[in-house]
Amino acid sequence: MSVVLTSQVQEMCRDLFPGRENLSLIILITHELRRRLAEYQMMNQYFCRKYNLDFPSFQEKMKRQPDYSFEVESDFCDWEMAIDGIESMKKKIASLESCEFS
Repeated sequence: MSVVLTSQVQEMCRDLFPGRENLSLIILITHELRRRLAEYQMMNQYFCRKYNLDFPSFQEKMKRQPDYSFEVESDFCDWEMAIDGIESMKKKIASLESCEFS
C-alpha cells in the first residue's frame, strides 16, 4: 500500500518523529491500538469492580439466572465487547510489533 502525504503532514511527521519519519504511520497506528487497549482494559476494570466478579464468573451467573434488568444485560454486552477488544488489540499490537519495517 502506498500513501501520499501532503507537505504539511510530512512536516508534522518530521517534527513528531525526527529521524523516523518513514515509520510515523506505524508509530501512530501502534499508539492508537494501545490507546484502545487501555480503554477496553479500563472498561473491564470498571465492570469487575461494579459486580465484584471477573467476566467469566459474571457470564456464568448470567446463565444461571437469566432474568436480569436491562442495565445488567447492557453491561454484559459492553463487558463482552471490552474483553473481545482487549484480545483483538493485543493480537494487532503483537502482529505489528513482529513486522520489520525499513
